[in-house]
Amino acid sequence: MTEIRRSASPAVLKFAGDGIGSRQVRAVVSTGEVDRMGDIIDQAGIKLDAFRRSPTVLWQHDADHPIAKALSVGIEGGKLVALVQFPEAGTSVKADEVYGLIKAGVVNSTSIGFMPLKSVPIDQGKPYGGQRFTSIEMLEFSFVSVPANAGALITGRSASKTPRLDDARRRFAEMKAAMR
Repeated sequence: MTEIRRSASPAVLKFAGDGIGSRQVRAVVSTGEVDRMGDIIDQAGIKLDAFRRSPTVLWQHDADHPIAKALSVGIEGGKLVALVQFPEAGTSVKADEVYGLIKAGVVNSTSIGFMPLKSVPIDQGKPYGGQRFTSIEMLEFSFVSVPANAGALITGRSASKTPRLDDARRRFAEMKAAMR
């Protein structure tokens, strides 16, 4: 069987005061909506046992780029939702880069990689068209730059103090004064 990947994109965000800890991201990882490939994943048919035993989160579905771990993953309100913890700053250059892109709002998408277990054509008259996946095994999920499932979203990012332009100007002036 082949692995299939489905992606997601942006939404209304929650910040640290909303129960999201430092270097954490909350995301809808999958929905029951028709994706851009014309397929549907029945959320109740997602098997999570294997993923939960090794909840590594990847960048762009690349096994060479593990960037975080899922602290929790499960169905909430009919959607597959995960809370992701990025490692401490400095642990991984790639994890720091991706977390920075997510925090800046540049990366807003997720995608699941799965093994189809059972599926039926959405349109019985087009058996090779869009599929309704009634049972899948989730293998992994990733933060990605290009989503397929427009309904799966990053919904929360941890808040932190962002350096302000005034702070940068003050530090520059202090450095300049110290050099005299």
